[in-house]
Amino acid sequence: MPVKYGEELHGLFAAQQCRAPRPWQTWEVDLMLKVANHLAGAIHQNELYHKLQIANAELERIATTDSLTQVANRLRFDSVLSREWFRMQREQTPLSLLLFDIDYFKQYNDLYGHPEGDACLVWVVTTAREALKRPADFIARYGGEEFAVILPNTTLDGAYAVAQTIRQAIYDQSIPHQGSGLKARVVTVSVGVACAVPAPKSSAHQLIRQADKALYQAKQSGRNQCCKFSV
Repeated sequence: MPVKYGEELHGLFAAQQCRAPRPWQTWEVDLMLKVANHLAGAIHQNELYHKLQIANAELERIATTDSLTQVANRLRFDSVLSREWFRMQREQTPLSLLLFDIDYFKQYNDLYGHPEGDACLVWVVTTAREALKRPADFIARYGGEEFAVILPNTTLDGAYAVAQTIRQAIYDQSIPHQGSGLKARVVTVSVGVACAVPAPKSSAHQLIRQADKALYQAKQSGRNQCCKFSV
């Protein structure tokens, strides 16, 4: 019997009498047909469910991806940070966070225009992402010209080393920025680094606040540098 849903053929359902030739009874043929139809319906429903899963996954990806830079957006960042915070809490291992933004980015937009500003954002996040070496390291657009990097199982010194690698990689590209207040007149970033071993009943917001304070200090200290705080 054909296992067929509408015009779509999924396969064949066969029964065989091996001992000796025999005529198939009408009720047997009807039963086989019903079984074949049930199989076709089940296969069709499974295919629909699989397509729905793919569509839902794509919708979730779109909803949690920054449309310009194609890295995770703030919504996804919040989710991943919360997940990693509780995971590090269970394991009692350090979780580090980097917050960095582009120095004098408003001046860059004013001088070169917003399309070039968008291109600069893409370039900066691409360079930063290439500097990350571990699959678990996570980068997201935090907002505007500010980005965040989550580093599970990473000490403060280890996170600071990653921050310096990102800062240096961006500086070494020597992208012109005549509107920069720095002598080099190239695109640079400032980075704030924070680290914590999450305690029970604690919150990841504390880690964000400390990273933000460190970023502010890096800005106040002259930009194009990294500063760190330990929670």
